Amino acid sequence: MFMDSYRKTAHSLWSVLFRVEGNILCAVLPFCIANCLILGLVAYYRTHQDFGFSATGHGLLTLLVSFLVISKVNLAYDRFWAVRKHAADAFMKLRELMQLVNAISFSNSPPKSSNKKTFDGNDSEETSKEIRRWRLECLSMTTEIMNTVVTVLKNRHLAQYYARNTPLPIHAYRSEEAMPDLNAMDPLVHIQSLRVHMYSTDDLGIQLLERVNMVNKLQEFIFSYNSLLILASTPLPFPLVQMGRAFLFLWTFSMPLVLLGGPFSQVWGAQIFLFFLTYGFIGLELVSIKLSEPFGNSRDDVQLSGIRDAALLGIENDLKGMDYQMTMSERRFQFAQQKYRQNRQAVGTSDATANPTAFQDVHAGHNLEQSYSYHAMAGGGNNHDF
Repeated sequence: MFMDSYRKTAHSLWSVLFRVEGNILCAVLPFCIANCLILGLVAYYRTHQDFGFSATGHGLLTLLVSFLVISKVNLAYDRFWAVRKHAADAFMKLRELMQLVNAISFSNSPPKSSNKKTFDGNDSEETSKEIRRWRLECLSMTTEIMNTVVTVLKNRHLAQYYARNTPLPIHAYRSEEAMPDLNAMDPLVHIQSLRVHMYSTDDLGIQLLERVNMVNKLQEFIFSYNSLLILASTPLPFPLVQMGRAFLFLWTFSMPLVLLGGPFSQVWGAQIFLFFLTYGFIGLELVSIKLSEPFGNSRDDVQLSGIRDAALLGIENDLKGMDYQMTMSERRFQFAQQKYRQNRQAVGTSDATANPTAFQDVHAGHNLEQSYSYHAMAGGGNNHDF
């Protein structure tokens, strides 16, 4: 067992080292080659004239450069995970909202078999159709909100326009016809429509507390979307980026003037060391640039489209799991049977003394079907059909 896990770890180690996709080496390699060529020129001219920097004086910049590089990487990494967290929270809130819509529409729909009038004088069948139409419209609006959110966050110009009213550059679009409809692409416009659609349901029999719960769940989504919009429209502070990059390039590309006069006497050893030093520091700078803009489509970006598709798939599965033809008593009985089977499994894996509550529930569950059938026949609870 230990050897199998060790082999898997070793295989994963080598696959990470030699993976081509997402590898930063291809982007850093020109800088490494350029720095090694500078070192070769310095070595050639040092045979005619002795020049260079003091290794001690140059080393004083190492602390400042290291601090700037590491601080930018940490800021970019925190930014990356903030985007991932808020994206997951935002789309999960919409799925929870649709689950509330399903549960509320299930509990407020009148039975199909009933020909009685509802409290507002409408036929129960007509009310059931209205509730079904209301549920489908909520689903359509929720899907549209998800699509517009992904579109806005992936387009930096749109994010800046909706966040701080920055005009869209005309050169980003080929013609005037290609300009997007900014009102139709604003997620908050669709959110307002959904909020009004969920709250204005007096004729459907949906209670005020139920409407408030749905609106509050939508408000939680707005908080996550607003956080994503701030991150998508606000880059890292320019003075920090400029100063860090200037010191990094100055320190890295002046290193050839120090190596031959200091710890290295041979050119080949100095070039190998300089190659990996350039790869490390310039590579970290490129990694921080990549992490600070995680709204793309590459493998190392936050997969907003994938998170959206996962939420839509979950909503679809939630809709499939709701049997709208089942009455309330039948649903309660199904839930009790599911709990009863879980308790039986718990008792099967442990003795009665280890799990006395489950043991008692199993013995009490033998009369479960009879008791729920009695309530169903007596009309206890809301026997609503869909």
